[in-house]
Amino acid sequence: MIFNAEQTAAALPYPQLVKCISALLRDTSVSVPPRLVHAVSDTSSLFVMPASDKQLAITKLITFVADNPARQLPAIQGDVLVFDAVNGRRLCLLDGPTVTARRTAAVSLLAAQQLAPNPKGKLLIVGAGVQGRSHLEAFAQGLGVKEVRVASRSRASAEALVEHAISLGLQAQVVDNADDALAECSLVVTATSAQQITMRARPRDDAFVCAVGAFSERMLEGHPKCVCTWRSTGALWSIRATLTMKPVICCKPVWMCRALPVCKTWCVVWHPWWTHTKDRCFSKAVAGPVGIWRRPAVRCKESTGKNKPLTRHNRPHMPADQPTVTSTERKPLSMPQKALRKMGLLRPIDMALHLPMRYEDETRLGKLADGRDGDNLQFEAVVQSCQVVFKPRRQLQAVVSDGADLCTLRFFNFYPNMQKALEVGRQVRLRGELRGGFMGYTMMHPTVQAAGAPLAAALTPVYPSTAELPQAYLRKAVLGGLARALQSDAFTETIPQNHLPPRSWGLRESLQFLHHPAPDVSLGELEDRSHPAWQRLKAEELLAQQLSQLQAKRERQLLNAPVLAHSTQTDGVLAQLHAVLPFKLTGAQQRVVNEIANDVARAVPMHRLLQGDVGSGKTV
Repeated sequence: MIFNAEQTAAALPYPQLVKCISALLRDTSVSVPPRLVHAVSDTSSLFVMPASDKQLAITKLITFVADNPARQLPAIQGDVLVFDAVNGRRLCLLDGPTVTARRTAAVSLLAAQQLAPNPKGKLLIVGAGVQGRSHLEAFAQGLGVKEVRVASRSRASAEALVEHAISLGLQAQVVDNADDALAECSLVVTATSAQQITMRARPRDDAFVCAVGAFSERMLEGHPKCVCTWRSTGALWSIRATLTMKPVICCKPVWMCRALPVCKTWCVVWHPWWTHTKDRCFSKAVAGPVGIWRRPAVRCKESTGKNKPLTRHNRPHMPADQPTVTSTERKPLSMPQKALRKMGLLRPIDMALHLPMRYEDETRLGKLADGRDGDNLQFEAVVQSCQVVFKPRRQLQAVVSDGADLCTLRFFNFYPNMQKALEVGRQVRLRGELRGGFMGYTMMHPTVQAAGAPLAAALTPVYPSTAELPQAYLRKAVLGGLARALQSDAFTETIPQNHLPPRSWGLRESLQFLHHPAPDVSLGELEDRSHPAWQRLKAEELLAQQLSQLQAKRERQLLNAPVLAHSTQTDGVLAQLHAVLPFKLTGAQQRVVNEIANDVARAVPMHRLLQGDVGSGKTV
């Protein structure tokens, strides 16, 4: 049997569909593998979404073509194939967009029935497209909603949805700003693919917000800092909306969630296109996974050590902005550890990619006579004198000799152990910036260690750091992270060998070399980043940048924009502009105008940079 859109909608009434979804979410035999997204072109994609249980096996095939509105065709088209799971016989063919719209609205309705604190309140719909229409019908049938507010970027679409609501016997009106309607609506549905935040105002304390429109990481529906909670049969749950709007479901009471501010009792359900619990994925009744809520047995331990069910009477008093309290107290972070976190150096791959900004040569010893003013010199000498002086300011002053010349060491910040390290007659190894003058050689705050220690086998890297993060600590952390990253195969080759220039360095080899350069390598090549190891990393970064730009371009092609083809017609705005101009456009201006006109005539957003010299006529 083949069902068209009307027949598919008639076969999926919302009350029965909600009951089926509720039962299906408890069915452990349902299997939903990850969906496949195939980029057919820069402006079109093919979605393949299979699912099965013991009785049925289905596949939803959906195409998304961003340019279709200009062809007077829907952007999303497709079908749902239903097979008998036992014998493989095809049972029916359903209209894909209709299944998607009604299934999504039914899931939202089920969530509202279970979670909405005030299910009989007014409904605000942000986005007057197919999802907005299906949610209007579902909430009217399932919750008995009587009053509706509609907000949309397109005034005509909002008015059309309001007329449909009135035809269903509802009181409806268009609102210009969704934030203005939040104060009076306890039910909110956002069904828009906008990349700009559609709601910034604070919802009501008893609000239920269902965000279903975003299907990519760049799309936004609510403010990224919105952190809300919902109540389900005495158990508190939390969900965090990040910049990518992907849901994070915490299987903990809200008062245990670390650093999550609580906004009273808002109820929020995010199911943009996918989400899952920590155990497994669930079917959205026909195809596609959906995030669900569970009721795990939450228990706490008292001082007696016995388990006791956690209730609102015995839970610890803890503000929501306090850290999580666990059974084992964590050791507080040291200043260097906090500095590493602040710099984003958390994982081994972060450490491995934290590259040196310069190098110091500690592989050889020199003489004071061989150094020039401003050179970093490492030499061994004998301490001749060491004392604390108070003019012109308090400082530790020591004089050392390398056997031929004397050098004065000055320390303005010192500790008692520094005086012990510079006892008269002790042989020490010093490294620092050498300064010359009428008073002889001088070094300010050089590094001091005992003489006779083995010299370094490689150049010493100096990493970008902060005042709270010493180089020795950072160097040890970076080298440890590099070793762990290399052991985990984090740096496998991404560029085929035949696409690399001859005798080019490998990625692993380049990283190891830049963190452990040989002593005979040119410091100039390392510091100006012209060494082959640096060139290899530059090629990797450029490739990653180009690939990210290509991915961003493909995601932009999935967005919708109003088609302004009428502006290029003979009696359009462009022709009227040419008529009133007192001059004729240059060839370059006419070419750019035509390119922009072609862009705005498409159903995807324009992404163009207009560049020209001063006075070249860019304003036109």
